[in-house]
Amino acid sequence: NVGETKRQGLELALSGLAADQRLSWFFNYTYLEATFEEAIELSSPNNPFGEGGEINVSPGDRLPGVPESTIKAGLSYAFTPKLTLGGNIQHVSDVVLRGDESNLDKPIDSYVVVDARGEYAVTDRFKVFAKVTNLFDEEYETFGLYGEADEVLGGEEEEDDDDEEEEEGS
Repeated sequence: NVGETKRQGLELALSGLAADQRLSWFFNYTYLEATFEEAIELSSPNNPFGEGGEINVSPGDRLPGVPESTIKAGLSYAFTPKLTLGGNIQHVSDVVLRGDESNLDKPIDSYVVVDARGEYAVTDRFKVFAKVTNLFDEEYETFGLYGEADEVLGGEEEEDDDDEEEEEGS
């Protein structure tokens, strides 16, 4: 257990139609303050800022893996009754590494991703569509940690090693 934590924030969602209902749009914003609320000492053997495999977490330190803000917005425009084109943009703020609950290292950078899409109605019952995800080929990370993922997230590596030893002995 990691002691007391707090998650509080705000979500805002707006959407609408314009230009004789040919233009549809949306805007979503999330602000989430996710913090530790008490001083605790945690095991983090791979954290270079730790002492003896331990880190000291203070009240107000951010929880790892949780962005403080996320913005999503998009537009679609019906150029003709058959052809619609649109796109989305998403911005996610920086994220604290798992294993750096003390917030001493640089977080994972924020990022922006743009998607595009199009749709053409061949008939009333048949539509062709295309979607390009990450249009500008942005490189980004959504999660990071000190150590091996199976150590932090509870992998099955140990069971596999035992199975291999049994097979070798047979």
